[in-house]
Amino acid sequence: MSRALPNSVLHQLEDILASRYVSRRAEILERVTDLFVVGSGKFTEEHVDLFDHVLFKLLDNVAIAARAQLGSRLAMLPDAPPRLLRLLASDETIAVAGSVLRQSERLDDETLVATAQTRGQEHLLAISDRKILTESVTDVLVDRGNQAVVSNTANNGGARFSDHGFSGLVTKASEDPGLALKLWSRPDSPREVLGPAVRRSLRRGAQPARQR
Repeated sequence: MSRALPNSVLHQLEDILASRYVSRRAEILERVTDLFVVGSGKFTEEHVDLFDHVLFKLLDNVAIAARAQLGSRLAMLPDAPPRLLRLLASDETIAVAGSVLRQSERLDDETLVATAQTRGQEHLLAISDRKILTESVTDVLVDRGNQAVVSNTANNGGARFSDHGFSGLVTKASEDPGLALKLWSRPDSPREVLGPAVRRSLRRGAQPARQR
């Protein structure tokens, strides 16, 4: 099936894009997405590139609801079209970007960092929910995130922090007992950088989850 797919699908999709029905983009987008979801896991990179090209074109000027549905359907697929995912992840509307930012393992760190640097707190909060967060991503979340974002990032067991990231967490935890507790409870928190300010914050608002 997968070997016969490229030519047949290519002709179908090129006909769709060239036809007058292109004005019904939301309907066509759903049909093409159905084709991809059904075949997911069987495609070659050539197939994925094809769908990436076509879906990217169809997404232009489509309503928020249709874009959001597309994002939620593709977010969990291991072979989802990467260029399309980057476009969805950077969408200014969190209803569109949220599922992809939280769940897609196909997003690279460059896309996550760029989105975290340019979008609002809802986007940062979605990113902080990811299973794995590298140091380059958490650096931005700690620097730019509000209290909810920073707290959620510190509470994420799959998050890794650079020295810069830990330093930012310590600074914010000195004024936030809840964050101080989360930071103290992390097994990777270096005790030498926590300092007296975090301990004072803990004493003000919470009991430490573990002792020295």
